[in-house]
Amino acid sequence: QILVDIDSVIDLFKTEGLDDRVDEGQMKVVNSRLYRVVRILEILGESINLLQTMTPSDFLNFRDVLINCLWVSKLPVSNAGE
Repeated sequence: QILVDIDSVIDLFKTEGLDDRVDEGQMKVVNSRLYRVVRILEILGESINLLQTMTPSDFLNFRDVLINCLWVSKLPVSNAGE
Protein backbone atom coordinates (compact mmCIF):
# COMPACT_ATOMS: atom_id res chain seq x y z
CA GLN A 1 0.00 0.00 0.00
CA ILE A 2 2.90 2.33 0.73
CA LEU A 3 4.29 1.95 -2.78
CA VAL A 4 0.86 2.36 -4.38
CA ASP A 5 0.22 5.60 -2.50
CA ILE A 6 3.67 7.04 -3.21
CA ASP A 7 3.42 6.13 -6.90
CA SER A 8 0.04 7.82 -7.15
CA VAL A 9 1.42 10.99 -5.55
CA ILE A 10 4.34 11.00 -7.99
CA ASP A 11 1.90 10.54 -10.88
CA LEU A 12 -0.20 13.49 -9.68
CA PHE A 13 2.85 15.74 -9.68
CA LYS A 14 4.02 14.46 -13.07
CA THR A 15 0.71 15.32 -14.71
CA GLU A 16 0.96 18.94 -13.58
CA GLY A 17 4.45 19.65 -14.91
CA LEU A 18 7.14 21.71 -13.26
CA ASP A 19 5.78 25.17 -14.11
CA ASP A 20 2.14 24.49 -13.29
CA ARG A 21 0.52 24.68 -9.90
CA VAL A 22 -1.17 21.65 -8.42
CA ASP A 23 -4.78 22.49 -7.68
CA GLU A 24 -6.18 22.38 -4.16
CA GLY A 25 -8.24 19.25 -4.79
CA GLN A 26 -5.19 17.30 -5.88
CA MET A 27 -3.19 18.57 -2.91
CA LYS A 28 -5.88 17.17 -0.61
CA VAL A 29 -5.45 13.79 -2.31
CA VAL A 30 -1.65 14.05 -2.00
CA ASN A 31 -1.94 15.02 1.65
CA SER A 32 -4.30 12.16 2.52
CA ARG A 33 -2.20 9.55 0.71
CA LEU A 34 1.04 10.69 2.30
CA TYR A 35 -0.67 10.80 5.70
CA ARG A 36 -1.75 7.17 5.17
CA VAL A 37 1.86 6.24 4.34
CA VAL A 38 3.06 7.93 7.53
CA ARG A 39 0.43 6.10 9.62
CA ILE A 40 1.34 2.73 8.06
CA LEU A 41 5.02 3.33 8.86
CA GLU A 42 4.17 4.40 12.42
CA ILE A 43 2.15 1.23 12.98
CA LEU A 44 4.91 -0.87 11.44
CA GLY A 45 7.43 0.74 13.78
CA GLU A 46 5.18 0.07 16.78
CA SER A 47 4.86 -3.56 15.71
CA ILE A 48 8.62 -3.95 15.45
CA ASN A 49 9.05 -2.33 18.88
CA LEU A 50 6.59 -4.87 20.29
CA LEU A 51 8.49 -7.77 18.71
CA GLN A 52 11.72 -6.45 20.24
CA THR A 53 10.26 -6.98 23.72
CA MET A 54 10.04 -10.73 23.12
CA THR A 55 12.74 -13.11 24.24
CA PRO A 56 14.38 -15.15 21.47
CA SER A 57 12.56 -18.31 22.57
CA ASP A 58 9.22 -16.47 22.69
CA PHE A 59 9.85 -15.20 19.19
CA LEU A 60 10.70 -18.68 17.90
CA ASN A 61 7.37 -19.94 19.26
CA PHE A 62 5.55 -16.99 17.73
CA ARG A 63 7.38 -17.12 14.39
CA ASP A 64 5.18 -19.86 12.95
CA VAL A 65 2.15 -17.64 13.48
CA LEU A 66 3.91 -14.76 11.72
CA ILE A 67 4.87 -16.88 8.74
CA ASN A 68 1.19 -17.51 8.05
CA CYS A 69 0.43 -13.77 7.96
CA LEU A 70 0.10 -12.30 4.49
CA TRP A 71 2.40 -9.34 5.11
CA VAL A 72 5.19 -11.51 6.47
CA SER A 73 4.92 -14.09 3.70
CA LYS A 74 5.52 -11.37 1.11
CA LEU A 75 8.75 -10.16 2.71
CA PRO A 76 11.96 -11.17 0.92
CA VAL A 77 13.05 -13.61 3.63
CA SER A 78 15.03 -16.70 2.83
CA ASN A 79 14.57 -19.97 4.72
CA ALA A 80 17.84 -21.33 3.36
CA GLY A 81 19.42 -21.48 6.85
CA GLU A 82 16.82 -23.88 8.20
